Amino acid sequence: MNTAPIQMVPVSHTGTLRILVATNVYPPRFVGGAELMAHKLALALAQQGHEVRVFAGDLGGPIPHGDRLDDMMDGMVIHRIGMAPRDFDPAWQNLVHGKVDRHLAAVLTEFQPDVVHAHNLMGLSVRLPTIASELGIPTVVTLHDYWGICLRNTLMRPDGRQCEDTTQCRMCLPVSTEAGIPNLPMRLRKDSIALSLASVAAFVSPSRFLADRYVAWGLPADRMNVIANGMDPFPCITPDREADTTVRILYVGYLGAHKGVAGLIDAVAAMKRRTQVRLKLVGVGPEKDALHAQALRAGLDQLEFAGRIAPDQMSQVYANADIMVLPSVWSENQPVSIMEAMSSGLAVVASQIGGIPELIEDGVTGRLCEPGNVAMLAQLLDELVDHPDDRQSLARNAKVRMENRGFPAQAAMIEALFRQVIAAKLLPSPAKPVVGIVGSCAGRIEDPDRADLPEELLKASLLAPAEWLTAGQRQQCVRLRSYRTFGILQRAWSGLQALSFDLLLRVLPGRARPRVIVRALRSRPNFPPPG
Repeated sequence: MNTAPIQMVPVSHTGTLRILVATNVYPPRFVGGAELMAHKLALALAQQGHEVRVFAGDLGGPIPHGDRLDDMMDGMVIHRIGMAPRDFDPAWQNLVHGKVDRHLAAVLTEFQPDVVHAHNLMGLSVRLPTIASELGIPTVVTLHDYWGICLRNTLMRPDGRQCEDTTQCRMCLPVSTEAGIPNLPMRLRKDSIALSLASVAAFVSPSRFLADRYVAWGLPADRMNVIANGMDPFPCITPDREADTTVRILYVGYLGAHKGVAGLIDAVAAMKRRTQVRLKLVGVGPEKDALHAQALRAGLDQLEFAGRIAPDQMSQVYANADIMVLPSVWSENQPVSIMEAMSSGLAVVASQIGGIPELIEDGVTGRLCEPGNVAMLAQLLDELVDHPDDRQSLARNAKVRMENRGFPAQAAMIEALFRQVIAAKLLPSPAKPVVGIVGSCAGRIEDPDRADLPEELLKASLLAPAEWLTAGQRQQCVRLRSYRTFGILQRAWSGLQALSFDLLLRVLPGRARPRVIVRALRSRPNFPPPG
């Protein structure tokens, strides 16, 4: 794993780069931390003289589903693809979308980028790195959360506990009896993602914590690079406070259960100095109504739900606060809100979890709290209310900590990594053999994960629906097997069919294998098509 500064490549490889940024959603209709980082970094690369375009899903906009619309944003061409909520729902099929792949291939052919820089891909198409690689274009993927490991992106179980066993995904995605839901076998879902990520030339993680989790999951350590997120410097703004002595506590982020906002409300309600503080929540999310009801029950009159606030207005929001709290109960990567608050000169209290301790040194640049410990959080907040000098000291140190963390510095390191993979012509292939799966996942839906496959295939191969394999992957496919069958006669018939194609595939050279797979797909019903 590379945690040292990226080394610049020889001068012979310098010059303007054509860069295609790819992400499942993009501003202005969707502005989360990952999407904001993707946009700001794309802008920084463009400002350094590179030609940058963006390929992104468009959710909730006017573009018909599956259609492409090109527009301009901040001087960059944005290729937007109309998406629907179901495209992002793991219960249906949020891995690959044929229309998206065809639009991507057209953009790659038209733009001919030197490199693709991908961010979150779930819901758009995880086949993007493979499609680019087969056209001779390397892909660098920046990881913002756990989308490659966890179908909920957060490694949080439905009961609110952190997931420590990524083999138990059916706890979060139970088998459904709803018509049309494919109940894709979990092994095939996981292997399809791993197969696509095998084509990635290099990975970037903003935090060492997230990098370690992905390497432990199976990504190659020699392709992992830790490069911290950049951020815009926040101007010094005079607070609009007049003679108000109330200590203003701020939360900025998604109003979801994994963010721990309910614990923050309980902590403020339990404070000894609760009458001296005012809590402001900035953000939207599904927990808003429940949080409002909770605050009413707790008698918190000094609570403001500010909703979504435009990024260019956040400097004033931070200027009018004294303490920023991020009470997350999930393993955050490198939260944008913490970086913004520290850069603004705010005292920060945050959970000691995930990559947060890489930003905050407890007692020096902020305070760290045990995740979900309401009593501890209330005590820390009381201490900062009682000791304004400590707040100011933490704020000063935090601001110094965030100096020289701008997007230009991050863009320079990302550019150097781009040039490394371009110069080395890094177009990797899967380390494990690929097994194409034919057949159907219809049948006894109570057990879609049962596989009628030899143990050696289950242990040493990547299994993926044959219809989802790209042209290059079909050449690499070494076996064709039926995943599961029921009943003696059905098992015998489907087994003979799959065996005949499997034997044929094993004796033919790679260039002839796609034709065998096409014949197999015609004779055997297959898993849900990529659309």
